[in-house]
Amino acid sequence: MAAAIPHLVGFRPEESLVVISLRGPRKRIGLTMRFDLPAVSCDEDFAGVVAVRLAADGATHALVACCTALEGDAAELPRAALIECIGHAVRGQGIAVMDALLIRDGRWWSYLCEDVTCCPVDGTPVEEATDVAAAHALIGRSMLPTRKALIESIRPVEFLARATMQQALDRAGDDVAERVVRGELESVRAETVALVATLANRYAEPATAQLSDDEAARVIVGLFDLLARDEVLMGSVGRGLDVMRALFTDICRRAIPPDDAPACTVLAGLAYADGNGSLANVALERAYASDPDYSLAEILREALHRQVPPSVLRETWLLASARPTTPDG
Repeated sequence: MAAAIPHLVGFRPEESLVVISLRGPRKRIGLTMRFDLPAVSCDEDFAGVVAVRLAADGATHALVACCTALEGDAAELPRAALIECIGHAVRGQGIAVMDALLIRDGRWWSYLCEDVTCCPVDGTPVEEATDVAAAHALIGRSMLPTRKALIESIRPVEFLARATMQQALDRAGDDVAERVVRGELESVRAETVALVATLANRYAEPATAQLSDDEAARVIVGLFDLLARDEVLMGSVGRGLDVMRALFTDICRRAIPPDDAPACTVLAGLAYADGNGSLANVALERAYASDPDYSLAEILREALHRQVPPSVLRETWLLASARPTTPDG
């Protein structure tokens, strides 16, 4: 599990607490939560939050990992008091803590085991979880070295590429605005959805997974139409969430703030529905930075906070996409 944690989170966590929900007699992995390490004064309150979230996920057991460069003392490992508070709060919810690990410098220690024959004082090297890495590679999820690298993966283009992209956005914006004024909103909307479908088909084959600035700009501008945005999300499950996630990662790289909230929110929704909470959070941070009042971003953030299962999003979109359309929408 120490080796699997970076793959479950999506990057190698630093100064973080990772909590993994394990469900049922077979201890299947449920929710994986990563938190910045709290201030020492917040240990008890923080532990209560962790316990409530585990209970909401239906956990019967939990694994806790403290990832930090901090050194402990001769008597105990670093942040032992936090681990003790979490253990007490979790047991209060009827959840057993299987183990609590310190992960530091490529080694792990147990906060709970005192048997030096299995948990030596110098720690145990973290082996590479090749089977976990292979499984994530199969579904198109690569592990990044840090959360900063995850943020960088959807950072807007810069310098000449940014200037060129801004020109494409200006052209697309002018064209769409003129057509809407002429009463062609429905045609514009249909073209936006159709273009996304065309690009998704292209991205289904890695060899052809690319788009031009003008194509990206047309999608970015078109997503300001809320109905077009929602149709894109509703159709995403049938096109493959991994394919759509890859497409919208590239689109978000071409989206220039402050006009990137719709595209980034769509990426967040796709990542969330695909079980990638780390990418969803990073995409939502970008959306909020540009438009703190963007309603769909608020809905998704609230859903993440309340631990709405990704399957609920997928089922909702599938049901909505199956509904017959009517002239009044």
